[in-house]
Amino acid sequence: ATNLAGNYLSGAHLARLETPIMSIQGLIVPRLEFYHWYEIEENYDGGNIKISVDDGKSWQMINPEGGYSIEALPDAYGNPLSGQPAFTGKSSAWKKAELDLTSFKETPFFQLRFEFGADEQKEAAGWYIDNFKLFDGNAVLIAKTSNPATDSPLQLRIHPNPANPVAALRFKTLRAEKLQLQIFNSIGQRIVNRYFITDAEEWAQWNWSGMNDQQQSVASGIYIIYLSGKQGSVSKKIIFIR
Repeated sequence: ATNLAGNYLSGAHLARLETPIMSIQGLIVPRLEFYHWYEIEENYDGGNIKISVDDGKSWQMINPEGGYSIEALPDAYGNPLSGQPAFTGKSSAWKKAELDLTSFKETPFFQLRFEFGADEQKEAAGWYIDNFKLFDGNAVLIAKTSNPATDSPLQLRIHPNPANPVAALRFKTLRAEKLQLQIFNSIGQRIVNRYFITDAEEWAQWNWSGMNDQQQSVASGIYIIYLSGKQGSVSKKIIFIR
């Protein structure tokens, strides 16, 4: 929230709330939703959402479905978000905001930033955000038509997790094919890229000892294992401990 204990203050200022780094690798229809309630000086103060795909080096506006309340905040009273679209006015109740992230499917990792700008004049209750969720919009259809435990054409298992000093990556496909296995670090850099030929319905295994493709040891932390082929893709997190 802009202020959990009361109104946001008057006076031109900018407030920011950033999410942790997230991944949509392997999601067929990546979507994001959250609920928000706001009471903001209408048409003068407001908030919007931005996305970064380069570890926060740059940010671009992202529009929720249905758009914002106003196309551009005015620049008459020093609002740092002047000229930008924003939620403004009164929501009257908690409302769901939805964002389609399909255009970012090829981006391994991203962050979102909620920005709120106020001008020199009034104060108000502010902007409150809750029930933030990142999910696959195709998940409901998948759940209705298959049993993920037995019907998935591509399966990936990691043991142990957390891992030290070696993680066994086991994978299986319904049909024989060539698979690509990639590992990304927490800022979206690909550190491992391997290819494997699999037999149908046979478990294959590759042991990762915490080395990148340059045979350098990686640091302790969270990594994303991303396995893909013609039959689909799957991704899982692994914690590697030195």
